[in-house]
Amino acid sequence: MGLGLIVPEACGPEAAWAGDVRLIAPPSLIAVVNHFRGTQMTGPPKPGRILDGPGAPDLKEVRGQEHAKRALEIAAAGGHNLLKGENIAIVKPLCDQQLRIALAA
Repeated sequence: MGLGLIVPEACGPEAAWAGDVRLIAPPSLIAVVNHFRGTQMTGPPKPGRILDGPGAPDLKEVRGQEHAKRALEIAAAGGHNLLKGENIAIVKPLCDQQLRIALAA
């Protein structure tokens, strides 16, 4: 039994870059059901364009503030909330910019 991935249609072009992985990107849940019934086969998505833009700032560029960087990494990776106080200068503006970029990706 060959295993593969099912991803949302909008994520298909990006997921196609994963390499040698069986992949389908159906437009709806009913399309998934029909695919496995064999009534409507969904083909693998084609890889999307690679966008070449200016280099985004990287969290590695922030010096020091190890606890703040670790909190940002955990919050961004796990979809957790992050409470940042106005009078506490532990998260610098560059860290804020890095987090916005990471969450937008």
